[in-house]
Amino acid sequence: MAEEAVEEVAQETTSTTIGKEMVRASAVMVPLSMVQNSGQNGAQDVINDPGLSAFLCRRAQPTLVNLTNPMFRNDTVSYHVGDLDQAKALRDLSGIRFNTHKLVITTSAGAALDGQGGDRQDKTQYNNAAIETVRAYLHSCHNDGFLKMERMAADPILLQGRVAPPGQNPGRHDTGALFFKTAAQYFPDASTISLAHNGLSSLQSISSLSQYFPNLRNLSLKGNNISSYEELWHICGDGKLPFLKELILDDNPVRDKEILAHGNDADYRSKVTELIKSITLLDKVNVFRMSFGVNLDNIPLGKVALPVPIRGNYFGEPDTHATVLEFLTSYFGLFDSDERVNLGYVYKPDAVFSCTVALPEESLNRLQQQLNGGQRNQNDTALQRSVWSEYLARSRNFETVKEPSSRETRLFMGNEAIVLQALLNFPKTVHDLSDDSKICVDAWQTRGLLPTETCIFASVHGEFEEYRPGPVPNPARKSFDRTFILTPAPADSFAAQNGWKCVIVSDQLMVREYNGYQAWKPEPGVNVVPGVRVANNQAPSPIALNHPDGLSMEQHAAADELMRVSGLVYQYAVQALMTNGWDLNRAIAAVQASRDTLPPHVWHLG
Repeated sequence: MAEEAVEEVAQETTSTTIGKEMVRASAVMVPLSMVQNSGQNGAQDVINDPGLSAFLCRRAQPTLVNLTNPMFRNDTVSYHVGDLDQAKALRDLSGIRFNTHKLVITTSAGAALDGQGGDRQDKTQYNNAAIETVRAYLHSCHNDGFLKMERMAADPILLQGRVAPPGQNPGRHDTGALFFKTAAQYFPDASTISLAHNGLSSLQSISSLSQYFPNLRNLSLKGNNISSYEELWHICGDGKLPFLKELILDDNPVRDKEILAHGNDADYRSKVTELIKSITLLDKVNVFRMSFGVNLDNIPLGKVALPVPIRGNYFGEPDTHATVLEFLTSYFGLFDSDERVNLGYVYKPDAVFSCTVALPEESLNRLQQQLNGGQRNQNDTALQRSVWSEYLARSRNFETVKEPSSRETRLFMGNEAIVLQALLNFPKTVHDLSDDSKICVDAWQTRGLLPTETCIFASVHGEFEEYRPGPVPNPARKSFDRTFILTPAPADSFAAQNGWKCVIVSDQLMVREYNGYQAWKPEPGVNVVPGVRVANNQAPSPIALNHPDGLSMEQHAAADELMRVSGLVYQYAVQALMTNGWDLNRAIAAVQASRDTLPPHVWHLG
């Protein structure tokens, strides 16, 4: 069966030279028709768009296409092209989108473009010896579902057989089909293919990859010459490779140019993951996708019957229950106090914090006008009582923050940045934990979120009031969702020395307009695990952080020197030194850089 398949490949990829007169006769027309989105009538406008021909010529690169003599008929436009190469390059674009419409591109060249009537002046044929060479090569590079097709131009089997790999012979566009269809016949279950270091500047030569390996999961294009995102369309566009999970593109100009321009690869990662939505790993780094700001008006909650009853709090184990409630009581007590700066000890040095604001579109529009200098409506009591600017300035809501660089700067990494640049800039709050019906906590221990240790995943839903300075108290109530990832506090850490059993690795905060607590109200008859409850209707008291008497004489001396130079209170001088690895010069520089953002109580008076 495999022998017959290989012969079929040979027939497909064998071509015969034809004269120029025949080329002109068979490849002059390239009709284009529009597949309109349902309910739209824009095809005629797209057909008449003068930018259409320039768009096609640009996207057909590296093949240089010359489109002439356009002829219009209904929702179709036809062009003349110069030769079969140009016609083939255009037909390969079929399915590409122009002004939100999908183009369906066909050619009048017919069989000539499929290698049965002509081959662009190329007399090379794939004879049986070439087929045997490709077959031997593929067997040499296959190992348990992995096809390692790297550095093919230097492979001794292909060199001896005088077979040029895909992309090496500009005159042939069918070489990829020969390699991939042969591979698919012998190794149909291959899930990983590496085409690294093959000098590929265009992926058109390997566009048949998705045809013969539609279920491919891992692909490496490392170390090639790919310089534009459009090249990825040849193998992944229009729904191709829907199961691709990992893509490696580093050491290609398309990535290098972005790093040179922006100093990081944030834009590059954003553009690649937007084009190939299925991947979860790009260049061996996890792809994170978040979407916030869901419009609840579009979700028919009253018409949806959930498969299980709504429950309240959930805790995986009794120990988890006790640990998490103790942590939340202490955390929110400190967060609501004038000692919020001391939360720096509760975050690991490499912790991550992000905030998002989820507001209806109309509220966001009004707030944006207000932030841009517009006059606030004096009758708009909701906006007067609920100012959002501190949250919006740090929000990473992907529905509203589109620029990758803005998303990056609003991801706070490290305990110092989290406290000084984010938490201390939020308004003063009160989280009333006395009524456990108004707060919902789900928590359990899990492995796999962190490489080396078990952690606790804790999700908290509730409400808080915030108070702003002024002659008259002006409380505003908001709803929030907060997700913590916690790990055991290291025994030698300042947090452990002050009674904290857990420290924070990741903290995600979502702030919303107040919408009550009915969403997690348990259905009648459902057993509910007790939640957070603090006696006497009082907010929890913050854990008092003791002076670190265990410090060495050198560390005490460094803290005294930082106090003298910067004016910090001793407690905060110690914190600044701890977060900077007890490097006095780094601590001084960090304090100076953050001086304008630090609250008054961290400084000596006078």
